[in-house]
Amino acid sequence: MRGLTDVEFERLYSTEEACIEALMMARREALMACPSCGHDRNYLCGRRVGCTRCNRRWSVTAGTVMNGTKLPLTIWFRAMHIMTSTKQGVSAIELGRRLGVSYPTACGTSPNACVAP
Repeated sequence: MRGLTDVEFERLYSTEEACIEALMMARREALMACPSCGHDRNYLCGRRVGCTRCNRRWSVTAGTVMNGTKLPLTIWFRAMHIMTSTKQGVSAIELGRRLGVSYPTACGTSPNACVAP
């Protein structure tokens, strides 16, 4: 299976809304039922999914490495694209440079990049 080129990736995932939609599609089974009441009808409000029965809200990133961060999903998606499209991997310093974020932020997007040897 061929991966996306950088141009294809940017065309598909250049906005926060596009990333949310892709995440919703990929996780539709996990996000479908309300964690509180089990109701299967919900609505989307930004990064949050809400239950139409009990009004509980939860994040589309719940249960993922992206959960609880304030970093835009566009950065997370770009980080995943970079890490999966390089044959020899990428260091956190290089990842930070390519994403335009600090080294600690780059470490947060790549759980294995900052593990001590």
